[in-house]
Amino acid sequence: MKRFIGVIAGIGLVVLGILLMTVISKNAADVQKRCTAETIAKVIDTVEKYDTDNGGTTYDTTISYEVDGKSYEEYFNIAEKRDNGYEYNVKYNPENPEECFVEGVSATSGFLRIFGIITTVIGVIVMICSGIVALRR
Repeated sequence: MKRFIGVIAGIGLVVLGILLMTVISKNAADVQKRCTAETIAKVIDTVEKYDTDNGGTTYDTTISYEVDGKSYEEYFNIAEKRDNGYEYNVKYNPENPEECFVEGVSATSGFLRIFGIITTVIGVIVMICSGIVALRR
């Protein structure tokens, strides 16, 4: 069983890649299609965090935008610090203003598809290499 852990990991990467290319990227595309109205959002809070996975600093950023007199907030994690008052263009769903797409921050369907392809290819390579090593033992 130990010999095939790499193959199992490769299968997991392939499945993740396929999900990124299909389901998750389709959801991102659907959100973008529904978010047709535009407004300006401002950063209202930024918390610095050390990202142990990437070995660097990231910033949990909260923005606020207003639609028809009602305020909405969106939260995301970015690599660059933005001071309070920094402005982002936001596209939101006019039928449900809580649903939004932050230009330049939200993952696009194209990016997710490319990342899915890369993940799938890496998974296939891991499976092939692990399978060859397991068979040689």
